[in-house]
Amino acid sequence: MNSPPATNQTDDQIFAIVQRELSAQRRSVQRLALLSAIVMTGIVLALWITEPRPLPVHLHTSFAAMSALGLTWIIILGNILLRKNCPTSWDRIATAWAGLVGGVGFAIASPLVCMMRGEPIAAVSFGLASGFFVAVAAMHVRRAYRWQDDLRQRLAIDLERAKDLDAASNAGGD
Repeated sequence: MNSPPATNQTDDQIFAIVQRELSAQRRSVQRLALLSAIVMTGIVLALWITEPRPLPVHLHTSFAAMSALGLTWIIILGNILLRKNCPTSWDRIATAWAGLVGGVGFAIASPLVCMMRGEPIAAVSFGLASGFFVAVAAMHVRRAYRWQDDLRQRLAIDLERAKDLDAASNAGGD
């Protein structure tokens, strides 16, 4: 009549979540994303550093912003991969917000640059495309917060079950 302790059930559930988050496929995608971020940031920095003529201030600002965004992605993905554990809900939220901020920055800057260059068709094209990406990034932010709320609810339910099982085992043992 002895039921297994509630902590074993909770530990098994947490282990299943961690295993799913640490799957080889997911880690391979994270490594590929990290490699892409490193390559793209390297290209942007190389273009910025090797420009033969002095650049206007707005180009320095643009290169600095693109470099900072790339470095942010490198730090986030590197942190996840170096810790060798599943991303926490805060990692997902930070990554989603980084994507949203980068998308909004691109959505604002790219049409402006196109309009300054006198290319309204390109400005509309970039505006529509970046609007789509901002919507997807906003959806990821919402999903990250939902995932965090679901995780908190599951932990609260598991804690209540553990308390109930401990109370039942203490009452039955008397």
